[in-house]
Amino acid sequence: MELNTFIISDNGKVKADTGQNDDLVMSLALSIYGGRRHIDRNPEIVKFNPAKERKPPMPLKSHKILTSTGHTQEDITWVIK
Repeated sequence: MELNTFIISDNGKVKADTGQNDDLVMSLALSIYGGRRHIDRNPEIVKFNPAKERKPPMPLKSHKILTSTGHTQEDITWVIK
């Protein structure tokens, strides 16, 4: 929805239309910009050849833990290891 209200104003600035938000559009733009800069500075990460390096999909594991209150929640510590 925000992309539909993102405009180029008369003075050439890109922004949300009057009364609209652009925070999600700007976070998307910054993510793409940062990703592109990372790839440009580290070209070795683009050497992936799917025909050569195709690996079988990883089996999905459940990372559930039981909290002290008896509720089940996702254990996401594996993400930061």
